[in-house]
Amino acid sequence: MDKRSSPRYEISLDALVHPAIGRSWRCAIQDFCAHGMLLAELQAHERRGSSPGIEAGAMVGIHFTIPGKPRDQHFRLEGCIVRVMDSGVGIKFEGGLSE
Repeated sequence: MDKRSSPRYEISLDALVHPAIGRSWRCAIQDFCAHGMLLAELQAHERRGSSPGIEAGAMVGIHFTIPGKPRDQHFRLEGCIVRVMDSGVGIKFEGGLSE
């Protein structure tokens, strides 16, 4: 049974994660909802769970671009890591996303 309070939407969108400590890393937004997103690894040989700044409770910045016409839209969000897996991380947005 799904306990989420809002529906998840599948997507495949490149993103860049900026932890407070350690190096930024590339990923793909795999799905999102009003309260969070799942960030999947682009390169399986790089395990983020062992990197500095990638742990449950850490705040990270997420930067991504949605292609569009007449121009692309750039987004910078801040979220809290709530789950670390070998394949990526789960992010929660404290206040949710605005429309």
